[in-house]
Amino acid sequence: MSNSGALVAVNTDGKGVIQLFYSGGRFVPRHDGAPIADLLPVLSDVFSSDGDEYRYSDGYRLYATRLRLGEDTAQSQAEVGIVVQVSD
Repeated sequence: MSNSGALVAVNTDGKGVIQLFYSGGRFVPRHDGAPIADLLPVLSDVFSSDGDEYRYSDGYRLYATRLRLGEDTAQSQAEVGIVVQVSD
């Protein structure tokens, strides 16, 4: 997933399936059903349905979180994931 000297950002659904990929200054929709954990296995606990881990950081280049949007309102809720990787 890394790209030399670049920022890669990935938006997933709550299960970690990639929905939108940002790399090289472009957003690219992904509809192939690929889970982020296939690219970055270290994130499998963040996006497992029974996992208690909702955040990950290696403290250097990789950051991920799974969060619930609309949690404070009963009208609409959705879980999304955000993954950011910065390469050297």
